[in-house]
This record gives sequence, structure tokens and C-alpha cells, in this order.
Amino acid sequence: MAKTVDLELKQAFVDLQVLMIETKKTIENIDHQLAVLGRMQMHTNLTQREIDVLPPGTKTYESMARMFVQSDLEHIKQNLRQKTNTLISRIDDLNNRKVCLNHTLNESESNIRDLIQQKRMKNENQPAAESNPIPSKK
Repeated sequence: MAKTVDLELKQAFVDLQVLMIETKKTIENIDHQLAVLGRMQMHTNLTQREIDVLPPGTKTYESMARMFVQSDLEHIKQNLRQKTNTLISRIDDLNNRKVCLNHTLNESESNIRDLIQQKRMKNENQPAAESNPIPSKK
């Protein structure tokens, strides 16, 4: 009976460790995505500030794959605003997901601590004869 409980505890401990490792990797991935999106947002804001300074009749070009197409200044400004809004929503979504994953990680760490505490309590409650499986020589 004691062996099955130990195996169950061991399996639960391993499962929680795997969950923690996966969660940490996902959080790191989200951090990298947030960094990329932050750089993209900074680039978009910088471009938007530079375009806002231009007079209304200025010829502007927008990149399309491997070419540039002449576009209206207002059209470019609208595209930049739309891109900024999309980036902000993606950043918010990733931040919300990161908060949830951090909560899951904290729960997993707490569960592992509980399992360790449970194991210690079980070992303390066992009689001394059972805890020493090696017979003494006389």
C-alpha cells in the first residue's frame, strides 16, 4: 500500500514538474513575442510621427512586397493607425495570457510544495523500524 502511494505521489510530482516546465517555456515565448511587438509598435509610432509632419500634398509611397506603390497620405496614416490598434490589441491579449500562465505556474509550485510537505509528514509518521529497511547485524 505504501509503495502505491509513493508511486502515485511520484507520478503527480513528475506531472506537475512537466507542467511547470511547459508553462515557463510558454511564458518565455510570450516575452519574446511581446518584445517583437513592442519594437514593431515603436517603429509604427515613429513612422506615424514623421508622416504627421509632412504637408498634405506630399507624394508618399507604401511598400508592397518587393515594390513601392504611390499612395495618398491619408491612406497611409489610416493604415498606420489600424496597424497600431492591431498591435495594441495583440499586446494586451499576450499580457492577459501571460498573467494567466503566471497564475498557473504559481499554483503548480504551490501544489509541488504541498506534495513535498505531504511526503515529509508521511515519513515522519512512519515507525522507525519501517523507515530503516536494512537489518542490523548482531
